[in-house]
Amino acid sequence: MKRFYIIAAFLYLTRPNLALGNQLYQRCYQLITSSQMPQNDSRYLAIRRGAITALEGCTALIDYLKLDENGEIQNPDALASKILFTFQKLHEDWFINKTLPNLGNGRQNQANSELLDLSGPAAHYTYALFTPGVRADVILKGVRSIQTRRSEDPAETSLNGKLGKYDFIFGEQTIFAPTGRIEGIRFPSQSPWTYSFNNRSNNKVSEGRIAVFKHYGSGLIGDPIYILKNLLETASFRADGAVAMPRKWAKAVISDLLCRELPLLDSADVKQFVVADSETPFRTSAGCTTCHASMDQMAAVLRGVRPKQLASNGTEPEYGGYFIHIDPPTKKQIYSWSAKADRSYYQQTPRGRLLYRDFQGTLVDEPLEDLQSLGKALASRLDPYLCTSSRYLEYMTGYRFSVVKNQNSTLRFQQLMRLARDLKKHQDLRLLLKDIVKLPLFQEL
Repeated sequence: MKRFYIIAAFLYLTRPNLALGNQLYQRCYQLITSSQMPQNDSRYLAIRRGAITALEGCTALIDYLKLDENGEIQNPDALASKILFTFQKLHEDWFINKTLPNLGNGRQNQANSELLDLSGPAAHYTYALFTPGVRADVILKGVRSIQTRRSEDPAETSLNGKLGKYDFIFGEQTIFAPTGRIEGIRFPSQSPWTYSFNNRSNNKVSEGRIAVFKHYGSGLIGDPIYILKNLLETASFRADGAVAMPRKWAKAVISDLLCRELPLLDSADVKQFVVADSETPFRTSAGCTTCHASMDQMAAVLRGVRPKQLASNGTEPEYGGYFIHIDPPTKKQIYSWSAKADRSYYQQTPRGRLLYRDFQGTLVDEPLEDLQSLGKALASRLDPYLCTSSRYLEYMTGYRFSVVKNQNSTLRFQQLMRLARDLKKHQDLRLLLKDIVKLPLFQEL
């Protein structure tokens, strides 16, 4: 009888902990799968039996989905699909520009939407999160374009089902954007597509080749889809080093990868760049220059870029698209940020400068040789890891963190700092998620 009372007392005392554990796992399941937990979930049943803890069950969920080296799900089933869908959508929400810009020609805008996978940039995070052995810094240092792998991959017809391959100037080579349920990620071929179209006005044929999915270095920020979504310039654009610069792309990089907004410099940092009598309006005062000194000098590494328009309403076929083209440098020049426009600027060596104050207020000033060096420079700083950690932490806990220096003293920010420093060291996004669910900040919600 005494033994019975001891067991009963134990069950009475542990029941609240079991209930809390059940709630913790159910919340974890809902966050990781975007769905309600079924009562027959194997991990949940093991938790109820006391075989594993709620934290172990949550960790097992984080470990459940694995992509192989080709981007395919190693264990394809309904649970893996839910996890993949959840985090791909989460990653897509992190970008300020989610659609393609209107570049002027309606048919070519439509062509882009039919051919290009707009979720590709976000897939760089998905690839790094779920592929064993892939480092987090591939997001900034990778050398391949990435797209989602879907149930219709590639689709046999356009999204609206009205256009076929021969409605496009690429003919049989035309590959439509994947559609349907996400099933993994893939690496599109960087080989050029051959195009041919007839200009109806003069009956002349234009032929050529263009590498639609050519990657330009620095992971997702050098992905052609990311560049096209954020360049926001027309086909006539040519950088001149002053007024005309691919600065909208640089501004997006700062927002998307650093979770920061301009200005990132103090007035005292830009005194050397202020030219009172400059023909370039924003160089005449420190107020404007604090923004431009960061984004324009970063944009210098992409100085040769322009959207190349293929086909028009006056050609046959009519559908081609706008694609990223970077003019190779033909003129070597020592880097300087001139306050005067230079018509040959886009033809010069793409050197630039990474200039900003980090989240602690420390001035960062690094020369850049090209676009690839920008990704490497950013990956060497703590800022992008702080940004990524804050986004996963916000998703898992609901707490929003503004990554600015005046919040460094709060306890929650210190927890975020530890996550970011650890991520920079171990380079494992999956481990970052496991570290988050171990935090009291997550468990005590």
